[in-house]
Amino acid sequence: MKKSLKMLSLATLCLFALTGCGPKTSSSSAGDGGSNGSTTTAGGNADKAYHLKIAGPADQSEFIKEQVQKYLDDNGWDKVTFEMADLGEDKADTTVTDWTTGPEIYAFASDKMLNLVKANALNAVPTRYADQMADDMNEAAIGAGTLGDNMVAYPYAGDNGYFLYYDKALFAGKEDKLNTVEGIIEVCQAAGRQFCYPLQTQFYSMAMLQTFGASYTIKMNADQTDIAQVTATYDEEGGVTAGKGMMQLIQNPGVLATTTQNAPTEANGIGAVVDGSWNSAKYAEALTVDGVNNLGACKLPTITVDGKTENLKSFLGYKLYGVNAQPAAGDTTRIGLLHSIANYLVSEKVQSARFDAFSTAPTNVAVSEMEKVTSNQYIKAINDQSQYAIPQTITPPNLWTAPDGFYSQIVDAKGTPLTDKQIQDAMTVINNNLENLTVAETPAE
Repeated sequence: MKKSLKMLSLATLCLFALTGCGPKTSSSSAGDGGSNGSTTTAGGNADKAYHLKIAGPADQSEFIKEQVQKYLDDNGWDKVTFEMADLGEDKADTTVTDWTTGPEIYAFASDKMLNLVKANALNAVPTRYADQMADDMNEAAIGAGTLGDNMVAYPYAGDNGYFLYYDKALFAGKEDKLNTVEGIIEVCQAAGRQFCYPLQTQFYSMAMLQTFGASYTIKMNADQTDIAQVTATYDEEGGVTAGKGMMQLIQNPGVLATTTQNAPTEANGIGAVVDGSWNSAKYAEALTVDGVNNLGACKLPTITVDGKTENLKSFLGYKLYGVNAQPAAGDTTRIGLLHSIANYLVSEKVQSARFDAFSTAPTNVAVSEMEKVTSNQYIKAINDQSQYAIPQTITPPNLWTAPDGFYSQIVDAKGTPLTDKQIQDAMTVINNNLENLTVAETPAE
């Protein structure tokens, strides 16, 4: 049986030292919104009057609101009301400063998990829901929702990663050129366009620097609540080779390496762009002419440096729902209701509807095997790239600032290649930055 999103194993996730990947969870009581989308009545809880605060990304607010209301109606929670708050998944750990009044159910990106655990904003998933998700979801998703021995969140999306978009008309008859960076640049330059690869953004550059084998490993402390140690190998041969590759891309006039990303159109001067599924609708609209969609998507290409060829690496993260029990102040019925709603929001039924609405890559295996999902070129591109993707779970404190100096050094060289020693020194700095557990301050602009 094909499991189209089951590409990253728990063993891979455990390379990041999340030891004990099996979930250890709590129990709770409330109506069970089973992971298959079935519901039960709330029974004696129907007289409970709660006003809940639920948050999610702004573009999905109405969808979430509709699904939550359906769950409450179907389960007899007649006196429960709720309000929606706008909270971006990438800012959940920094936007909320007081979780005692914060959202009780909210969406977040997988690399924010540790900070949310430290803030006591993630209540452990009840055992029956954890067991149901283990049966229904791919292993990488379960790993993304697990910290140490505890399953602490509900994974609902497996597409927080990126791949290659391109103009099908430009590459017609030259599709083989999409396999290599060199081929893409050649086709783009012949048409007066550029290959957009935003290496100024660390989400792209830090993964690219792992292309030839450099990596980081995280060791957690004994109670799995904080990072005890980070070790990295960017200063070794693999990191130096990738550093040379990053330099040759940034200094190539056929590459647009700044933070700007736009649709691969002639008007934008771009023939291919590295970006995520979140821009698929916008890009498809820009490349649709007379009803024909010329937007293509595929995995990232290979790059050759010093005679060595490897597929470009990427990050792949998950989006999850968390339950914050602090506002419930120990009310187990309320906490149980929160978990049952969160569990319903990751059910097969809701994941299928979410895909219809947003083309979100599901974590539910049954949904991922549906023809409407497997035939989606953007999800296929994520699947194909996933074997070259780095799971984005717990990350070093300085991951997103580590390459800034190296990028600036390459740009400041104005096309003059850096020496091998300069690259080696730069990789040593990156390595030291990653292994430093003290978060560096961002320089003032």
